Amino acid sequence: ACDHVWNLWLALGADRRRLQFHCVGFGNSPGDFDVLRRLASRIPDGAGHFNNTRLDLYQLQSSIVSFSTSLTSTRTATASTKRRRELRTVHMKQFESRFTKYYKAKIYESPEPGLFGARATQIGEVDVEIADGAFESGGERNVFMMRFLRRTELFQTVPDAQGRQQQFKTFEAEASEEWVVKEDKHAKISDNNDLEFHDKSLVTQRTAAVLAEKFNELCEEKSLSVPKVKYLDAFLLVTTQPTRRQFFAERKLETTFQKWNTNNGTVVKSVRPAPPPPPPPAGADADGWSAVGGARRPG
Repeated sequence: ACDHVWNLWLALGADRRRLQFHCVGFGNSPGDFDVLRRLASRIPDGAGHFNNTRLDLYQLQSSIVSFSTSLTSTRTATASTKRRRELRTVHMKQFESRFTKYYKAKIYESPEPGLFGARATQIGEVDVEIADGAFESGGERNVFMMRFLRRTELFQTVPDAQGRQQQFKTFEAEASEEWVVKEDKHAKISDNNDLEFHDKSLVTQRTAAVLAEKFNELCEEKSLSVPKVKYLDAFLLVTTQPTRRQFFAERKLETTFQKWNTNNGTVVKSVRPAPPPPPPPAGADADGWSAVGGARRPG
């Protein structure tokens, strides 16, 4: 394994801007991770990293920040040679409450995990309305609110083991249910280019979801008390009337968000909370004063 890591380092020109290699050990016994430490130490020039994530939230946050920083730096180094594309014209934080209806929009599900060259599969058509203005923007996409115009159920028919046709539900959404849709913020080059952009995003999210589920199962098997990781199901939405647009679509979550990093270089760092002040000495009151002979003096 160490030789494979070393060969990867050489294949990328021994350039720490292009490769940051991370190994993470989950648990409270540092001695269990000697192999991971050796793998990380095989990459020179500060490009190999070992993180021992103990079973507490702060350590998990620190590991995520470490990964985020490397992902951002290597992505920036890789993309720096690419030609910059023009941005789409968009109403940013304007007309968010004004919606346009899109009828018979095609909805697609992700290819299988890991198949980054595959295309998404259409599972049906839906009627939706999408806000005219974006409420947020990331490094690569503008984000809009979307609502379903009516209750929607989509089914797929497949043969069972005996050859009988069986229907199962592939998609369901309530009328007025709110979703978040994300559109490439750059000007369109071609429909195929946009489709490839969204297909890769879908496969990335589905692959991450499968890996996250395996991570959760391993944590349960080992009785580790760590937070569970889950990814939302994501879809490709293609509208044709009144205009042709392509969106990465997922359900809206009503919750508090913690953003770890962005595509344009921002990394959110976690800071360990300051320890509480020590308790006052025995015989002292809440202000730290001690009673001596009926008088008070600083504790």
